[in-house]
Amino acid sequence: GAYSVKVVVSNPGFRQALVTEVIERLVPDGDEPHLIRAAAVAGEILAQEFRGEDDAIFSTVSGEKVFLHVLEFGFKSLRRADLERVVGSELEGVLPIDLDEMVYAFEQIPRLPEAAVVLASPGDDEVTLVSEVQKAPVPLGLVAAPAAGMRVLTAATQRVRAEEFLQALRANGVEPRGLLAAPAPYARLADKITYSEQLILGIIDIGHMRSDVCLSTGGKPIYARSIARGGHHLTRLLSKTWNLDYRRASEAKHSDGFVVSQQYPAPSEGAARISAVLEKELMPLVREIRRTLAACRAKTGFSADKLILVGGGSRLRGLAAYLGENLQMNVELLDQETSVRLLGEAASMAGLDTCALALGAALDGSSAKPSFDLRQGDLAFKTDLSFLRTKIPAIAISLVAIMAFGVVSAMTGVSKLRSAEETLDRRIALESS
Repeated sequence: GAYSVKVVVSNPGFRQALVTEVIERLVPDGDEPHLIRAAAVAGEILAQEFRGEDDAIFSTVSGEKVFLHVLEFGFKSLRRADLERVVGSELEGVLPIDLDEMVYAFEQIPRLPEAAVVLASPGDDEVTLVSEVQKAPVPLGLVAAPAAGMRVLTAATQRVRAEEFLQALRANGVEPRGLLAAPAPYARLADKITYSEQLILGIIDIGHMRSDVCLSTGGKPIYARSIARGGHHLTRLLSKTWNLDYRRASEAKHSDGFVVSQQYPAPSEGAARISAVLEKELMPLVREIRRTLAACRAKTGFSADKLILVGGGSRLRGLAAYLGENLQMNVELLDQETSVRLLGEAASMAGLDTCALALGAALDGSSAKPSFDLRQGDLAFKTDLSFLRTKIPAIAISLVAIMAFGVVSAMTGVSKLRSAEETLDRRIALESS
């Protein structure tokens, strides 16, 4: 993250991954690029907290470094290898990157269910999308019809960027097995928050420098976007308005920050003044979120039934109600019960609201095959077999034991065959006599 490095440790289980630890450390200020400073923090965490060689490390690539795009094809099924070539050629035509300089990943978007229907009367200029799950109309706008073939959500980035990211991590002793394109991992988190496969849940993560939006259903991302606005912009606006240094403006935002809404009116005149200032920066964010939801409807046909607000910026008092009123949607915060259910005892280490992306990546990495992994082709993770050296004696003893059991089994089989042969010889002698 732009503000801190979050690490979630999970142990894969038979049914679900068990979260055992949550770590968050701030990225220090400095003249070096942010990636170098953040990679150094990640290296310190792994060097101090983990010693095992069998740990599988997964890292997220922030959304502003990734192109997210929806592609539609006329065919309904195709082999994965063939589909990969088709997706690559299509991305080369819509992105300003040559195919040889690109790494990309993709997943098929679930087909539009019957739960979402479009109601329109002949001659009407307006179309209303009604969700059978939410039992209420969603904002008007262009809605994509069900695809004749398939739609896929793609994530792509420049190979040079991915190599720089990996090199910075390797320099600090970190070798990730996968580079998961944000904001896609939020889909795994959304699947744990709700158990309904029909519910279209949107995760909005208000971070320090950017805000991530991911809509998903059944653990599969439908649409995702990263918006270059976050808590930093609110702090900067407060600093400029009242001529405060950045640190004092940040403290004022945390202690006195408030956003007025119909549900939560201003408790004092000071809160009303702060809200008036913050709204100058929040309105562009609301506009971009509204555009994201409209783009999802226009490109996939899906519309969010509910939005969950996470991230450090979600702690701004009144923000959830403010977004809900302006977006005309149900916007909720994560409650403590959900945090305890997902994080277990680790919920006391850090709030789920600030480590949502890391938890989604941990859940994705604990699965059989993480989605939207940008370590593809030449950048694919090469398995290190050095750990076998420490197990050679045990492996040799096991092989000798297996061979010994095999010899004993063979000798027993031969003895049984000889006994059967003697019995048959006696029967033949008797019958022939």
